[in-house]
Amino acid sequence: MTLEEEFYKAVSAWKDHCYTLELKIKGNAESRLDCDAYRYIVSLGKDALPLIYDVLEARDWNTYFPILGWVNAIQDITKGKYKQPKNTHNAISTIGHATNWLAENMDRYIIH
Repeated sequence: MTLEEEFYKAVSAWKDHCYTLELKIKGNAESRLDCDAYRYIVSLGKDALPLIYDVLEARDWNTYFPILGWVNAIQDITKGKYKQPKNTHNAISTIGHATNWLAENMDRYIIH
């Protein structure tokens, strides 16, 4: 299986985790991130950044759910170098900022 296939398999498992009844009841961000699939995506490190960028750039709500979880993944992979601005008021502007940040900064983390 390629890295991309493994990544999207983990994305699917993460979405399944987020859609469970128990998580819908809890409904907090920490519960969405308490998932083996999320940890696997983060464990891919820098190699996941272009794939995350592709997910965010596609602007497909079905693919990039959980929306703000991607922001956490970017922060975890970059060891906190990505900072979500305080002036983002909704998920769309948050994702837009994260996508722009990746476009401008991803090369720092990827060895060509």
